[in-house]
Amino acid sequence: IRRQRQMCIRDSVDPVDHLTVYVGGERLYKSIDSGSNWTELAGPTNVTYGWVDFWGASCTSFCVDPSDNSRIYFCNDACIYRSTDGGATFLPVYTEQVGQNAWTTTGPEILCTTQVVFHPTTPGRIYFCCLDTGLLASEDWGASFSCICPPRASYGGDSWCLVFDPDNADTMYITQGEPYKGYVLKSTDGGQTWSLSNNGLPEDSCIYHISILDSGTISSRTLFACVKNAGLYRSTDSGSNWSLVLNADGAPCMTSVDPSDPQRIFAAFQYSYGDGGLHVSTNGGDTWVQLDPTNMRDVRWVLVDPTDPQIVWVAQRGFSTVGTGGVWKSTDGGMSFTKMFSANTPGWASMLVMDPRDHNTVYATFKDDSAQYDISVSYTHLTLPTN
Repeated sequence: IRRQRQMCIRDSVDPVDHLTVYVGGERLYKSIDSGSNWTELAGPTNVTYGWVDFWGASCTSFCVDPSDNSRIYFCNDACIYRSTDGGATFLPVYTEQVGQNAWTTTGPEILCTTQVVFHPTTPGRIYFCCLDTGLLASEDWGASFSCICPPRASYGGDSWCLVFDPDNADTMYITQGEPYKGYVLKSTDGGQTWSLSNNGLPEDSCIYHISILDSGTISSRTLFACVKNAGLYRSTDSGSNWSLVLNADGAPCMTSVDPSDPQRIFAAFQYSYGDGGLHVSTNGGDTWVQLDPTNMRDVRWVLVDPTDPQIVWVAQRGFSTVGTGGVWKSTDGGMSFTKMFSANTPGWASMLVMDPRDHNTVYATFKDDSAQYDISVSYTHLTLPTN
């Protein structure tokens, strides 16, 4: 079943050149002038598909190598591709040609990748979170692969989110499952072995997002898990035990931590069996306050400015009380919001990214129900190619 596609801009600002930005949707695009102009980076003319050519260059996830920005990976609904020349050409990493119309597999074929993650400290080590298959890893920039975290038989094998301990990257957490089952796994040896880290979490709901705070010790990390239709759960002992800390209308979809104060956490809830909303805790998740309940409904993304924590950005889907979806900004820490940009009708904002070198530049992706896509930056509408 093909996923409903949104545009993807996570990790989209080039790690070396902040004027270079990438965005993935029906294609992978690149801008070298902060989004004013775009070129198609991965399309029929420069992608060698291998033997699986029926999915085309649609993009479900992508990532630029932080140690070498000429190396780019993008994934469609079935395969993984790699460029070593800044996107001029892409070759498949799931197969190798051994003759005319003859191919041999290298492992990761016919899979949908939800997240591509580079190891924080080991160049060449890459992780691919995949639907049905679990977690794949490569130690050689994608030349070979192994499945280091296969599906659990009774839970399902969709892998959604992988995070690393901020002080010891060999300690990793991943969420896996299926739409109505989910669990957290933990590894302390770089992914060689995994154990369930599920005590206190409901097993009848999927866990799409997990986050870890950069505070405490490796044995007392605080983590948050967004459990679909069950609420926001927290662990204060590095995943050994979990407890429900926020059960609000809607489904939790992400958390965002104030970079200057790890006790200040924002939680976004989207529409699902409830209107959703935006909540904040100033004591590490012990208690929560709902912010601007009139305007902040069906929230999809929240972003705190690392240079000024009073500035908070929110991406929101359209709602009856606020009209079409769009991007909102707060200058008082989230107590009130002003709508900065409205989506086309019908439409909604789905994701936000801040330029790490220029915090006045914010990128937002928009989706509308007729499957047309656009992107906006600093309140200026940027038009992508018509497809």
